[in-house]
Amino acid sequence: MPAPADSQRGKSLVGPTGDAIAVVLDFPPGIQRDGTTFAADRWIDGQHMRWFNGRFRKIGGYEASNTTLTGVVRGLDNYWVGGSGYVHSFSQTAIERATITTAGVMSAVTNRTPAGFTNNTNNNWQWGAMYDAASAAASLIAHCTESLADPGSGTSRPIYYGDVSATSVLVTTGKSTDGGCVVLWPYLVYYGSAGEVGWSDANQPSVFTGGDSGSARVTAKKVIRGLPIRGSGTQTNGLLWSLDSLLAMSYVGGAAIFRFQTLSNQISVLSSRGIVEYEGRFYWPAMDRFMMYDGSVRTLPNFQNVNYFYDNVNFTHRQKIWGLAVPRFGEIWWFYPRGAETECSHAVIFNISETMRTGSPVWYDTTLARTAGTTPGDFRFPLMADTTTPLSTIWRHETGVDSISGGSTAINSYVETGPITLQELGLNNWTLLDEVEHDATQVGDVTMGVTGRQYARSSDVNVNYTVTSTTTRTDLLEQRRQMRVRLTSNEVLGNMEQGKTLLHVKPGNRQ
Repeated sequence: MPAPADSQRGKSLVGPTGDAIAVVLDFPPGIQRDGTTFAADRWIDGQHMRWFNGRFRKIGGYEASNTTLTGVVRGLDNYWVGGSGYVHSFSQTAIERATITTAGVMSAVTNRTPAGFTNNTNNNWQWGAMYDAASAAASLIAHCTESLADPGSGTSRPIYYGDVSATSVLVTTGKSTDGGCVVLWPYLVYYGSAGEVGWSDANQPSVFTGGDSGSARVTAKKVIRGLPIRGSGTQTNGLLWSLDSLLAMSYVGGAAIFRFQTLSNQISVLSSRGIVEYEGRFYWPAMDRFMMYDGSVRTLPNFQNVNYFYDNVNFTHRQKIWGLAVPRFGEIWWFYPRGAETECSHAVIFNISETMRTGSPVWYDTTLARTAGTTPGDFRFPLMADTTTPLSTIWRHETGVDSISGGSTAINSYVETGPITLQELGLNNWTLLDEVEHDATQVGDVTMGVTGRQYARSSDVNVNYTVTSTTTRTDLLEQRRQMRVRLTSNEVLGNMEQGKTLLHVKPGNRQ
């Protein structure tokens, strides 16, 4: 009988005599949503699972903070000044500030909403921070426009600013726009309709005449997002996304101050909130594909769930899509409203670390309702806001394994293989699974479901087995033409991480 090999990766192989062979439960990382179940040679289903170093593991849990914020939160950001942490929240109705510790504990919510602020259900925010020479302090910059329903819409609204650490309300910079703003140190840059881009005097967020200030028309369509290019040394560089183009904005000094270069006029942007920078590269969902910029503009390969995403995203609410990097695991999460949902209910995840390790794009997804979030700064955990109203709860993520709000609730986490079958070898027999050798790090019980069907369109038949932390093997006699295995952790404090579980398979006694 041939020896088991890692290269088998979940394939069903038999020896020349039909004896059983141990098959490594080791499909390539990621979840294959697109295509048919029978055609998949990967994991085909999962929730609240990620891949790390080729092995699946449970995504971290989340704990509700004792801090609630007003309205549906459309933006969260954190700043550290003099050893103190501050989180600002941006919603339909308010700008609020809370203090935060390095452990991610929030308190002391203060309303910083500017006088005369217009409450609108379509309020969409952009923000940043910069040094203000006039006050010799770090200033929070914030701007909103009514573009949540349509990135191309929105009336001109003021850009606000104020000391990051203060509790006073923000005040207007004196500049209004219908697009947004970004800080390209030492300048406050604004943008909007008809390709207008302008900037303040250096370190002067409220001075837009004289000095280095200026403006330019750089493209035909509305500019909807700007982000800085980091790692440029003393140079000031940024990227600007219009509705159909990507431009570079580079400091050159002299009379011009900035130079603009069109990098591509063949892009699109699904949501201005969905553009994510991670380690010097930029990623975003376009109208029909995922895209990236790493010195050149190109399609971000996705062979696993691109159709699953675009066939189900609620395009009417596309501007609510937002993205977040989770650096610890090399992931980018995009939250989106799925189907008839009007708020973000699901997340599609691109794992950059696993993609680089394997040389093949790694994607998966999970159900999770969040409207905004911020990557950790000086504290340990990502923060995210949920969809509750009229007050949003802020959650600390990647903490423990449960959902904690008062008490602990188990998070249903599972992963399911693609079909294991003998038909690839020209055998028309059913597949018989008679033994499983378990290899995993787990806390609590894991449910192993053996699922399968007679034909591609037949109904599934499922049988469950309990695997404890001390179970070394499970004896069984399950046979299907197409067989799948599902591993589930769904109890308080339960956790699991895959090792090299072995399945003993051979031809069944039915054809």
